[in-house]
Amino acid sequence: VHLLPPGLNLEFTVIDHRLQQDEVAHSSSWSGYPVRFVHLVPMGEMASFYAMQDVLVAPSIWPESFGLVTREALSAGLWVIASDIGAIAEPIDHNRNGNVIPANDAKALAKTIQALLDSDEEGQMLQAAMVSRKEAAAIASGEMAGALQYLVDADPAYSSKLSN
Repeated sequence: VHLLPPGLNLEFTVIDHRLQQDEVAHSSSWSGYPVRFVHLVPMGEMASFYAMQDVLVAPSIWPESFGLVTREALSAGLWVIASDIGAIAEPIDHNRNGNVIPANDAKALAKTIQALLDSDEEGQMLQAAMVSRKEAAAIASGEMAGALQYLVDADPAYSSKLSN
């Protein structure tokens, strides 16, 4: 954060693995940017948590074996910035649904975050891609709910299987 220029329209949410479920989130400021620290998000609340975010930043410095968090975030329609180490960046199509950055490169991370906010041609392209990802996820979510409802309505046996 200290490498970002001051005054950008940014807020950060950090999942703090040290916080217990019953502990209240707390806030701080990093180089003038508001930062909110929250406990691990329960699986049942992930969709609403992701819906409140615009970008997931996963600057891993060691090789992740699968990268579930990036896949979840992409499925929720978030833009994802992730390191090029391990499997965490595998699902990212650079500049289409996120950005892949070199691991352990704070300057590349800061530059990528800033590019998402720039008003130049690249920034506008990235912003448009971010919006379309969110819209696509919302449409897909609605279509999935509609398809499930169709199955339930069409087959009472299927409905009883869902309730068991």
